[in-house]
Amino acid sequence: MNTSSPNSFDPNDDSRARYLDIDGDSMAEKNSKIKMSISFSDNLSEDASLISYLAGYLELACEIQGIKSGQISLLITDDGEMSRLHEEHTGISGTTDILTFDLRDEPLDDGVVEVDIVLCLDEAVRQAASREHPLCNELLLYAIHGLLHVQGYDDHCPDDYRVMHCREDEILEQLGIGKLFDRQGKDK
Repeated sequence: MNTSSPNSFDPNDDSRARYLDIDGDSMAEKNSKIKMSISFSDNLSEDASLISYLAGYLELACEIQGIKSGQISLLITDDGEMSRLHEEHTGISGTTDILTFDLRDEPLDDGVVEVDIVLCLDEAVRQAASREHPLCNELLLYAIHGLLHVQGYDDHCPDDYRVMHCREDEILEQLGIGKLFDRQGKDK
């Protein structure tokens, strides 16, 4: 798969968010019990190559993590909307990279997910530039981070932080992308 960064985002475009349901095409054929939708906020332009990239790799990440069924919805948004959601749902002002909402009534089965994951494009742009890797990989890192949260991983204390981010890099290595979070091996 091409790992180059899609660069066709225009945050000033007023196109409506559109969903792509992936429930029988390409990578999803391997795991058709997972329904996936990927959308962009109203003020962001949809990027079909990014949608395809994220869907394909996220489907494989689900297989690696033993996720067999459920629904995953990704929303890619900007700093403004992410700041609003961050404050509304956590009471913390300012933007963040990702918000994860586990929608299961009883989150006991790691093989089944019902999750909404919100990814901040603006933060991904900043982090991808800082870490010197493609934007599409940074967004994939965030999506995998969300999957791990819904499977019980956490990153709010130093030990859990290391475990979670190490697992992210292990998944990315298994996907053939390589480490993104801790490329120099300092975080182990």
